[in-house]
Amino acid sequence: MRLGKRKMNEFFFFCARLFVSLSTKNKKYHKMAKELTDNDLQDVLASDSLVVVDFWAEWCGPCRKISPIVDELASEYEGVVDIRKCDVEENPDCCEHFGIMNIPTVVFLKKGEVVDRHVGTTQKDHLKELIEKNK
Repeated sequence: MRLGKRKMNEFFFFCARLFVSLSTKNKKYHKMAKELTDNDLQDVLASDSLVVVDFWAEWCGPCRKISPIVDELASEYEGVVDIRKCDVEENPDCCEHFGIMNIPTVVFLKKGEVVDRHVGTTQKDHLKELIEKNK
């Protein structure tokens, strides 16, 4: 049986989506940090303490690379810094509010104002430096 080029492309993209879905479904991505949704955006903006938000998407490879780092930091700074994750596909209002154009983007907020921002992947030490600088 010979498949046409269009059918082969459709099959390829189906397999790619299936692989991403299966590879992230049972792993502990985005479990440690609290979730930020459009519904609780105002509560986060009203916080007096430092809030760190990782904007991500499930299909984003660099987001999956930085996710365990953000989870580790959430565990290390528990009770001191509010570290959250925001799925850009499910929370468009949050993305619009912070002008998120690329992911992963990590935004640092203090008293509702953006005090720092990092776009792209990075090392844990760099994010720790930004947290300590803005605490």
